[in-house]
This record gives sequence, structure tokens and C-alpha cells, in this order.
Amino acid sequence: MDVQEQDVVRAIDLLKSLDTFTVSKLAEHLGVSRSTLYKEFRHLLPERSNVTENKVKKAVLTLQGRTGRTSLTISEVAKEAGVARQSISRDYKHLIPMIQGKSPVDVIPDHSVKLEEKVRKLEGELLSVKEQGEEAFADFQLKVYSDLMKQDITTFNAQKDKASVIKLQNQNDEITRINREQLSELAELRSQLLEYKRKSQQNISGCHVLAHVKADYSAISAHMDTASTMKLFFEAEEQNIQKAIDACFASKPDAIVFFQPFLSCSFDSLGIALTEGDVIIVESNFPKAKHFQALLKNITDIPVHAISAKGHETNLAKFYCRQHYQNMFNDEFIDRLYQLLAYPEQEDGFRSVTKVKPKPQLTVVA
Repeated sequence: MDVQEQDVVRAIDLLKSLDTFTVSKLAEHLGVSRSTLYKEFRHLLPERSNVTENKVKKAVLTLQGRTGRTSLTISEVAKEAGVARQSISRDYKHLIPMIQGKSPVDVIPDHSVKLEEKVRKLEGELLSVKEQGEEAFADFQLKVYSDLMKQDITTFNAQKDKASVIKLQNQNDEITRINREQLSELAELRSQLLEYKRKSQQNISGCHVLAHVKADYSAISAHMDTASTMKLFFEAEEQNIQKAIDACFASKPDAIVFFQPFLSCSFDSLGIALTEGDVIIVESNFPKAKHFQALLKNITDIPVHAISAKGHETNLAKFYCRQHYQNMFNDEFIDRLYQLLAYPEQEDGFRSVTKVKPKPQLTVVA
């Protein structure tokens, strides 16, 4: 590929607008090697920024809080900070002693680092409770097997070991109760951490979300057959896309995010930082290309960025619906919907296209 200076400049502007600029991503976007960029276009590359350095320092604090270790590897810090390992080794050598735990990190830990430490400690407590329960159950099994060798089952069930069974059951119930409480606390901490990261990303990016347009599924019930559910679902999505187009015309945002979770996650749970300026989020679970084609056809003077959930199992969507769309979508409907999915491509007219794999959210189990 013959890359010109104007191609490099345009690519740098695009990646900066998405807050994803690195030399590695620029090379990947242009289809050339990093060495080619440094050799032929070094004069166009941005100077090393304090933003990246602070990202690395914050990543060190976050990993120290999450793992309890002071000595980290360059690779894991680079992954957490979202930069290339070679970038740290080449441009931020002075931070390596901090990464290896040989010198303190000279930034103040934020709330997310403290939450990471709480999560790590709580997970350790949960593991301890689990090990205690398993040890108690193993001791009980040994006692049962020993007693059964001395007396028949009828005598065993009728005499003193019945009290042992009741005692153990009470202990098990107490351990289960404590486990549920700690799982609930852990889930709350993770939720706080996710919300803090989302707000931090919005504050850093300077983004202002004017509206988040979603479909109204209140007319749908899980007791309906799949065909009826699909009909009402499509009608709700059709009304939603028209409402979204009207909102975009009325408010004239700087950018539009076309978000396709396909009933598997929320936008906030993905932790995506938006670009600066006024933004409208158009959430659509419609499986075919018809709706984003309609949006692009009507909105031609505002950049539209597509973000789609992809790569997860239908079980994740079924679980998410049970949590967030109770008594609406049954498993058969989800299976049918996922057979129809079509994903947007940049050639369709989007300014950028991002596909993400949603992560399962921790929940309390009985």
C-alpha cells in the first residue's frame, strides 16, 4: 500500500477523535509497520504526552490494588493502560522502576484503585469461607463413612448421628448465608467501580450525552408465542428508529452512536469513552441492516459511530433478559433473534465500527 502524508494525518485525526490513538493502532489502520511510520513519517507523529504517562501510572496503581503485588510486568501494565509494551520500553523507560516496585508511583490513587483493593480483599474472604465449608463437609463425610462401618443405616438414622446431620446443616446454612451476603457486597463494589469508571471516562472525554434513545417493549409478555413477540418487538424497534431520527434532526449533535447490544448488555457496562462534544446514543436491538441503513440515509451531515455486541453466547442474552426484561422475552425468542443478526460495516457509511464482546456480570446465587 502506498501511504501518503495526508493519509497519515487523516488517520491520526480519526484515532484521536475516538480517543484510541497509539502508534500501533495507527500502523494497523494504515496497513504498514511501526518501523515504517517512525522511518518515513516521524515528523507527523504526535509528541509523547503526559496523558499516556498518567495512564501507565494509574494502571500500575490499579494492578497493585487488584493483585496485592508491588512488582508488576511491563506486559500486564501495558495491557491495563491500553498501550503497546514496546511503547513503555522505548518512550517511558523512566517508569519501569515504578512498574517493578522499586520506586513509588507519584500520582494520587483515585476511587477506582481503592475499590479494586476492596474487591481483592473481599474475594480473599469469599475463598476462605468456601475452603472452610469444603473442609467441614469433608470431615463430615469421613465421619459418616466411619460410623456406617460400625452400625447399619437404620441405627445410624435413628440415633445420635441425626443430631450431627442437623448441626452440620445449620452450619452449612450459615456459611451459605454469609456467602450470599459477601457475593452481594462484591457485586455492589463491582457496580460502583463500573459506574465510577464510566463517569471518569465521560469527564475525561468532555462528552455530553444529549439523549439515549431506546425502544419501549412494555407491550410484550413472555406468555406470548414467539411469532407474536417478534411482531411486537419489530413494531417497537420501528417506532424507536423513527424517534431517534427525529431527535437527531432536532438537537443536531456533534456525533451519533448507533449501539446494538442485542439484549445482552447495557452501554455503561462496556466502559467505552465517547468523543468530545454533544452525543446522541441510539440503542437498537433490531437484527437486520434495515434500521441503521434508514438512520444513515436520513442523517448525512453528522458522523455516526457503530458499536455492536458480538462474540458472546445466547445464554448471556437470556440471562440479561431475565435480569432486565422480566416476563418479556423467552428463550425461544432469543434463539430466533440471534439467527437473524446482521452487523454494520464501515463501508455502510459509518465513521467508525466497533465490535465488543460483553462480559457476564457477577450476580448473587442462592
